[in-house]
Amino acid sequence: MANPEDEVFIDLSTSCTAEAAAAKMIGWMKDQKRAKVIKVTEAGIDDIQLPYMDFSKGHLAEYLNDLRESASVAFLNAIVAEEPHEACLELENKVKKCDELIRTVYDYLADINEEINKEGNSELTIDKYQTENRGEKYITHRSLEKWALKHHGIDISGNRMTTPSPPDNKQAPTAYEESSKGGLSKTKAKGLYVTLAFLVDEFAKSTQKYRIADKPNNKAIAEHICKLARDANNGENLQGQSSESIKSRIEEAMRIKKENLPQG
Repeated sequence: MANPEDEVFIDLSTSCTAEAAAAKMIGWMKDQKRAKVIKVTEAGIDDIQLPYMDFSKGHLAEYLNDLRESASVAFLNAIVAEEPHEACLELENKVKKCDELIRTVYDYLADINEEINKEGNSELTIDKYQTENRGEKYITHRSLEKWALKHHGIDISGNRMTTPSPPDNKQAPTAYEESSKGGLSKTKAKGLYVTLAFLVDEFAKSTQKYRIADKPNNKAIAEHICKLARDANNGENLQGQSSESIKSRIEEAMRIKKENLPQG
């Protein structure tokens, strides 16, 4: 989350472009806070700032290009400087991760546009007012949340785990009814996250590679799972199983587990 001292602006829009939708699906633009100032160093933009960048007006491809170019230049400079093999390999992997991220964004955009073009049969609802006034199709956040969870297993809702009270004289939907609409019930989703957190904790004990100071190394674990999914899919990336998406789910699982355990 953004630090209290960070300058932010609040975005209360209830719909977004396909490009912004893809950014949300990789874990960026997840809540209503946007950074007024993005800090850039020689190493580029810190990953911690990515969720608070604003892609509501485009520029996602431009940013991804800059991200990859920065990683590529760092890799080439390391080779020219004849830095140790391990350091060069790490920088090369950063370039590969950029390529993976770009491919993931492309796949999400392609799926979003394909769904939009179903028109009357589309599960993505178009915000008619914003679309007519801005000259570009805007997708309602609520329909995007349901669609992303149903078809990609991605929760972009901010993980609102509290279950609202049902209206008067109406029964709350059953878990089956909720799942038939495109996702698990909130109670089951919450339980699944907690189960995932315990599994990650146990897996991290298997080798030091997957631990940092006796805590799970979420990034390393996510990359390992991503590789398992890719290997199972004949070397091709599997939708919804990019390392970024998996890492985001693990972090959310850890947060939910912590909230549900006794404090102290």
